[in-house]
Amino acid sequence: MRKGIRIEEVERILSNIVWAGMNANVYMIVGFPTETEAEALYSFSKVKEFVDKGLIRSC
Repeated sequence: MRKGIRIEEVERILSNIVWAGMNANVYMIVGFPTETEAEALYSFSKVKEFVDKGLIRSC
């Protein structure tokens, strides 16, 4: 999906949410019709990275 937001913006927003004392939850669409396997793996790796950094509490 082309949502018009960069991954750097997502990380900054998640950091601000954590800084404010709130929890972030992530919901993903897997198998979007135009999504490639490489794109799906990249998305999963970014979510794991954000979980490891403590930016996402559940997904």
